[in-house]
Amino acid sequence: MIRSLTHKVRTRCANRQWGGMPAFVAGAASAGGFLAIQRYTTHMTGIVTDLGIELGRLLYRNRTHAGNLVHFVEADRDKLGIHASILGLFFAGGLAGALAFKQVGFVATVPLALVLSAVAAPLWQDLGDWLRRQESART
Repeated sequence: MIRSLTHKVRTRCANRQWGGMPAFVAGAASAGGFLAIQRYTTHMTGIVTDLGIELGRLLYRNRTHAGNLVHFVEADRDKLGIHASILGLFFAGGLAGALAFKQVGFVATVPLALVLSAVAAPLWQDLGDWLRRQESART
């Protein structure tokens, strides 16, 4: 089912969709955790730091031709887009999680847990395959 939300072939677009869903869910979980226990349960400091670095590179102007030959500063626009998307989805998930928590309480985290379990399904399948290989290697 989760594969139907992305493409059958791994492309940059499919990877962004695949990574965007957990970012949204993490934002919602963070908001729910904060509202329930007054502590954030996830953080985005690394994403914000990388976003700031790439924004700084984007705004930086290389000044001299000689300097450009030694070290040319250029922003990684793909990385900038990915980090901005992740941060935006995290924020949107936080808003959705806060509103859901306010309306229905802690039970609002159940759908989030189901989505995270579904996203992790390929991992569980890989783990099961590995365990079967280990068992067959022993016999």
